[in-house]
Amino acid sequence: MNHRVLEHTADLYIEGYGKTFEEALEGVAEGMFKHMGKAKKEKESFECEFSSSEVGELIVGLLSKILSECEAEGFIPKKMKVLEYDKKNGKMRVKVFGEKGLLSNVIKAVTYHLFGIEEKKGEIKIRVLFDI
Repeated sequence: MNHRVLEHTADLYIEGYGKTFEEALEGVAEGMFKHMGKAKKEKESFECEFSSSEVGELIVGLLSKILSECEAEGFIPKKMKVLEYDKKNGKMRVKVFGEKGLLSNVIKAVTYHLFGIEEKKGEIKIRVLFDI
């Protein structure tokens, strides 16, 4: 587990961390997925991609797209793997693993409020606030 839930009065605030940007983002996604439901298996998957020249928009946009796909398709996500990250062109492609089913908790939106990226001593931290 490479994430932690930060204290917030009303919403879900997650910090993902890792040695790379990709690991930190996968940590944020894992925290988001744990709130959405409890997938027991990773027997199904889908790919998702998003592009933006601004890293905050890339992260928020990608997570929002994954959230929409899960809600529309009745998919309980368990894990996300970054397949491609083209930093120069602002493009990311990921694969989301999980299973079909009903989500147990609702996330209304992925927000820019309190968003942050921090790189310190060989570790990257990404913080995202989810409106629940």
